[in-house]
Amino acid sequence: MLGRGDDLVTLAGLLSSTNPSHSRGYPNTPMSDKSLILIADDEEDVRELVGMNLRRAGYDTVEAADGLQTLAQVRRRKPDASCWT
Repeated sequence: MLGRGDDLVTLAGLLSSTNPSHSRGYPNTPMSDKSLILIADDEEDVRELVGMNLRRAGYDTVEAADGLQTLAQVRRRKPDASCWT
């Protein structure tokens, strides 16, 4: 649940604005078939909601609940982008 002091990050920059086709109901398609996005948030519900929407848009996701997990996932998985909320 969003509360005071929370940030909402959008990843519109990852969407291709030159491809007019629609992917799974979204107006743009990912730059590659399966770009990997790291979702970092200490609230599981937020990670699940963001992840669900990104996967529906055609992205692969990996999650981290804290700073240590985030660093480990960056080193291990080398995501194309990260969403820190």
